[in-house]
Amino acid sequence: MSRFPRDIALFHQDDRISYSQADGVFLLVDEDGAEWEFNEKFQGWHQPATEEEEKAYRELNYPATPPEHTDEQADQSKKRKAPTAAPPTKKAKVEPEKANRAIYITNLPLDVTIDEVHHEFKKWGLVDVNENNELRITLHKDAETGKLLGSATLVYFRPESVFTAIERLHDEELRWGDTSSPGRMTVEEADPSYRKTILEEEEEEDADAGHAKGNKYMVKNGEGGKGGNGFYGAKSSTQKISKKERRDKKKKRAAQFEKLNRERTAWSDDEYIAPAPRNKFANQVIITGCFTLQLLTDEPEAILDISDDMREVGEECGNVSMVIVYDLEPTGIVVVRFDKTNIDAAEASAAQLVQKINQGPTYQGVKLVATVAQQQPRYQRSGAPVADD
Repeated sequence: MSRFPRDIALFHQDDRISYSQADGVFLLVDEDGAEWEFNEKFQGWHQPATEEEEKAYRELNYPATPPEHTDEQADQSKKRKAPTAAPPTKKAKVEPEKANRAIYITNLPLDVTIDEVHHEFKKWGLVDVNENNELRITLHKDAETGKLLGSATLVYFRPESVFTAIERLHDEELRWGDTSSPGRMTVEEADPSYRKTILEEEEEEDADAGHAKGNKYMVKNGEGGKGGNGFYGAKSSTQKISKKERRDKKKKRAAQFEKLNRERTAWSDDEYIAPAPRNKFANQVIITGCFTLQLLTDEPEAILDISDDMREVGEECGNVSMVIVYDLEPTGIVVVRFDKTNIDAAEASAAQLVQKINQGPTYQGVKLVATVAQQQPRYQRSGAPVADD
């Protein structure tokens, strides 16, 4: 975004920018309240997920699990049903197409690792994980030799991350300056057929007890390995799992989603900053330039006039409880205090008075300056001190 600064050395001058020590990134909140994250490598800003997008993702990918029915209940239900005439033909319900969350990456180094791919691509979105808390990054291997093919499939948590990753990393090198690298990567949307393959893999157990848990090896173009479903070593699709196993897997995926959602919040939001304590003196306005010591020496009665004048202008903004003239202060200080019965109204009145004084005309030929008190005003004046409200 050209309207946001890109020079890190100047970030401290912009009140909109903060630094998240937990994630090691700069964050910016724009005029509309939207959050942006800065990527140092590409010197650009991008937006994290929103709550609405999280909700849409949850509804799209994790529908509520219907209650289980026993076989006995099912039989009774069948007995109660009487034969009925065929219902009128209805139009087939068109299921909404699920948004693509996967990218297909080619021209990767043949010794690339999942951690290396994750390190580079997590900068543009949170990478999804499966029920075993494993990153959904698949390095494609040859089914016969087991060697890497230089390509991978990566699934993001949000569909929007797909377009961001393509925009930022397509035609870029994974290892800048490495002469052994094959060159620039190709990053594109994964073919929609990846969904069925990956979901089948997530719902099936490993075919061999000794097969290591982790990302299954998918052959490019989806040509089957031992399992015949596009994954090397995956279980045959003819082997079924019980309802209880499916239910347990759904519960595990739901729990995993909650964890991933918390991680997404940590990825996209700045570290928590406790709100500043409320200013209990914000009902008081300090006004300088109201008089000179010489004026009060020549005309002692002027104190009453000054007090009345300041009260009058204060009453235009709210309920004034007290006006104090600090007649021994060379800068001519007067404090206007608003009634704290309603603290919010008192603070609003004080803020309005500050604006009115600072933007208003001169007083006895002098431009007054007003500020909201940050602590109990303690200035010099004749007579006994005034106690706090």
